[in-house]
Amino acid sequence: MSKPAALGLALFTLLAACGDASTVTDEAVSEDAPFVASPDDEVLDPDDPPNDPDPIETDDEPSAGGLQTLAGRPACKPRSKTLSPRGLTLIIHVPKHPGNAQKAYEHLRSMRGYIRARDIFMIERGSPVNQKLHELFPCNAFHFIAYPAEVERALDTGELIDGIAIDWEGGHVDGNSQAYSIDRLLDYSKRIRRQGRVAGFVPAWKPRFVDAAVKKAAKMDYELAQIQPACVNSPANFAHRAKELLRESKAHGEPLRDLGFEISMNSFDVAPNHVGAERAADCTRAAYGKGARAIYIYGNGDDKMVPYLRGLGKRGLREKR
Repeated sequence: MSKPAALGLALFTLLAACGDASTVTDEAVSEDAPFVASPDDEVLDPDDPPNDPDPIETDDEPSAGGLQTLAGRPACKPRSKTLSPRGLTLIIHVPKHPGNAQKAYEHLRSMRGYIRARDIFMIERGSPVNQKLHELFPCNAFHFIAYPAEVERALDTGELIDGIAIDWEGGHVDGNSQAYSIDRLLDYSKRIRRQGRVAGFVPAWKPRFVDAAVKKAAKMDYELAQIQPACVNSPANFAHRAKELLRESKAHGEPLRDLGFEISMNSFDVAPNHVGAERAADCTRAAYGKGARAIYIYGNGDDKMVPYLRGLGKRGLREKR
């Protein structure tokens, strides 16, 4: 290649790298790297070592034949009720604010090659992109996240959802005993399951509560622990907190794969608990090494999903397909 041509190519590459992340697609992405185990990795479950985070045998595609379910979905392979049936599972928050919801949809569409059928979309009730996401990802599960005041509407919704997760935090939680949380959450889980849906909860509470004991007694299918402030502290701190909860689950006989951990890449402006895409990817990798197999990515449509998914690729946690 001639020197002028080489200089022109270098200039073009530099300009392209300066583009807005929200407009970048996943074409020609070269960040995917093989997963490399670290000396710091810890195998909590001997049957699930952290050396094959994204196995090829996944339920990514609809079954052959194009059969339609009553809900209008293609006949996809049956999904396990386990929160994370294999590898690393992402639970991806989708907001209801129209502008943020549309941005989230565009980012997910551009990075479709990084999404797996086992991933779950956590929808705010009334999100304007719910139906479009169903069409784009016909074999994924869709859950609603609901505050207690929203549970009745979530239970009565006509929207297509597979589960409901109770956002369990605030003064009414911290101001009462663990028995109070169990009693309330058990009532919710019974009503959700009565509809044939998956029941989950997303707690943020005082350290005096034992997460695994509440999950077990309340008969919840899964928990997404709000430990996102630990990621702000450091990836190592986030991983340590995740490991503590995983060991607690194991001690109570609860499946490790039914426990996930929240990372916030964008929350409210006044919240001190959100991080950038690189830190979020670092926290995901660190927690995976300690046994975490489900990560709840919270956000309101900010431009961080694209670099976050590419960051997982650079760390060997997810590759483009």
